[in-house]
Amino acid sequence: MARKSILVTQQNIDRATRRDSEHCMIADALREAMPDATHVSVDIITIRYSRAGRRYIHLTPSSAQAALVDFDQADPRLAPFRFRLLAPVQVHEARTTGKREDLSATTTKPKGKKGIPRKRGGAPPPRSRLAEPSARVAEHKRHTGRIRAYGARNMPR
Repeated sequence: MARKSILVTQQNIDRATRRDSEHCMIADALREAMPDATHVSVDIITIRYSRAGRRYIHLTPSSAQAALVDFDQADPRLAPFRFRLLAPVQVHEARTTGKREDLSATTTKPKGKKGIPRKRGGAPPPRSRLAEPSARVAEHKRHTGRIRAYGARNMPR
């Protein structure tokens, strides 16, 4: 996959939901750039989506990371921006039923010294621990999901 330029418009910013991995401005902009992408999820580390029977995992570019933090913290100076979605770091079979078939992984290294190795198949990288939707949720039920939060107050104790 070649580099893809993603434009985050003011409309994406205005209609997005703060601290929500599936309905943030970057996820909405990615859906507009790739209408066939489904199950889009964006966090500070990865951008994930399914397309044509495959699940793609990209590292979130630093410019998008900074904008994501500004957005989640309701920074009024946030303006429309563009970022480049680089080659995915992992591609595996999209799960349509309960279990994936491509659990064995192969890694290819990029040509030359630059670039990030690409993994095909295998287990996806873990999602980061995310904030609880409610303080009443028991410690053993901490989960990963679509609610994003940053800072020491949201770290597990």
